[in-house]
Amino acid sequence: MSFQRAFIRVDGTDNSGKTLLIQQYLKSNRSAWVSVARILETDDVDAPKADYKKTAELERISTDSVFSTMVYRYPPSQRSKAYEEFWDTTFIEEPTDAVFLEGAADFGLAPDLHIFVTRPLAKNESLLRQDEIEIARLDVKGVLEFLTGIKLDEVEMPDDEIEDDENLEFSDDEIIEETITEIPDSIAEVIREAASGGYPLKRKGWFLPDTHQGLKGASMVIINIMDEAETEAARQLSEEIRRMHKEEEIIRDLSLRTTDGRRLTVFIANLANPKDSELKRAVARIKRVIRENSSPHGSEYEENNW
Repeated sequence: MSFQRAFIRVDGTDNSGKTLLIQQYLKSNRSAWVSVARILETDDVDAPKADYKKTAELERISTDSVFSTMVYRYPPSQRSKAYEEFWDTTFIEEPTDAVFLEGAADFGLAPDLHIFVTRPLAKNESLLRQDEIEIARLDVKGVLEFLTGIKLDEVEMPDDEIEDDENLEFSDDEIIEETITEIPDSIAEVIREAASGGYPLKRKGWFLPDTHQGLKGASMVIINIMDEAETEAARQLSEEIRRMHKEEEIIRDLSLRTTDGRRLTVFIANLANPKDSELKRAVARIKRVIRENSSPHGSEYEENNW
């Protein structure tokens, strides 16, 4: 019998509360059968490897409703292989309603819900950053044509020099050096540098820090606060995240597109407090996605438990 399952990706920054969020979901879960995997992209392995040994972190999420847990590691150069072999693991054979994939690693599995968990940023720290972005790169020949207006293909030897040596030819490099000697040193230096790697054309563009790259695909963001004192910083971060999805220039530069096709929702919640109203809303949304994307696992499935 085949089962339709919901895949929930729980991405986020280090020590932000990813596992804690899964714990809070499991505590409120009454009927869904669940599997949880921690996904790690690491150079510590030479090939994709599934490890079923219980770690301290996996022990935290071991409950009666969790059918299986796994730590799945793969090297950065083998993402495609990791995706293919994931479907052959014992872990995925369990007939569960939902599979939680915890971690920032992305090996190509499209989730039904992509969650990003983060802590508020430090005071006066901004999420969005603007810097020069390269939009094109000219090759050496193109650089010369761009800077001098000279078409290298049209450069010819004078007739009197050809008579001295009929077999003499100028390579592109020789033409470049000959041209450089006839222009100011400042421009010549630019051309010499471009000769090794091309000439970059740049404009101002928007960037995210490496720690928050997962925001590009997330449709559900949870800003985990420890106490009320962090609320203001969390609100500022929330506004920046919403701005990302409103301004066309930022959307273009970051190539924003939620991986699950859903609209953005941002929650500010204390994940350590099961009574937190925003946490309850976030968990309710997770349950709704699981309900919409999974088939009943059997007669024990109770719709009224959701």
